[in-house]
Amino acid sequence: MSNASNSIDDDGTTPAVVNDGFKTFIPRLDKLIQDYRDESSRYHDEQLKLDEALEQLKRDEALAREQLKRDDARERLKLDEAREQLKQHNFNAHINERAQIFRTWTKESLGNGNPAETHDSPGETALHSGDIIADSWMVTLRFDENAPQRKYFSVLYGLSASEAYDMHQVFKYHLRLTGYLKGVAEDMLDRKSALPRQTLQEKRQELIKLLREGKFREADSMAGRFIEEEVEDWPGSD
Repeated sequence: MSNASNSIDDDGTTPAVVNDGFKTFIPRLDKLIQDYRDESSRYHDEQLKLDEALEQLKRDEALAREQLKRDDARERLKLDEAREQLKQHNFNAHINERAQIFRTWTKESLGNGNPAETHDSPGETALHSGDIIADSWMVTLRFDENAPQRKYFSVLYGLSASEAYDMHQVFKYHLRLTGYLKGVAEDMLDRKSALPRQTLQEKRQELIKLLREGKFREADSMAGRFIEEEVEDWPGSD
């Protein structure tokens, strides 16, 4: 008599063997699934750590860039301050030099401040040079409106110091005009004279008239013609 538990299926296996195999397979499958889940979780955790590390690197890099920008800005500021200090030092040195030239001329040519007093003795060319822009700054910054140096400036350049100070951009970009006024002043400085030569004085007055009318280009063109025309009267032609 046959036992149902020992019956043989068509494929040659008994139901008991199949059941036993299935029972052992399920735990193995569960373990594989759990191992996979654990591995996935570890991978996910590692990926999160990598992502966080990458984000931290990006933040650190951004901070480093900002620090470099701040450092560069500080260095540029230091350089700018150094350049400004050097520029100011050079400016002050030049203004001091102009003040010395101005004092020497007023002492040698104006005596006690009388512009009618003149001397035609040659001066020192290296010392006596005209600079209407720097002199206007020097006189305007260092002397008040009633100081005699204001009058001396007008004698030397034909304009008041305030006028020349306000026109410094005009003189910077109209070089023939600046050159002519500078040349007339240099002639006076060089000769230790309180008056320009007659022909130079007349031409300078024409230029000053155009300047006061705001005709800067016309004044510059006229100054160019005057320079080309000068032969005997121009400074350095003696």
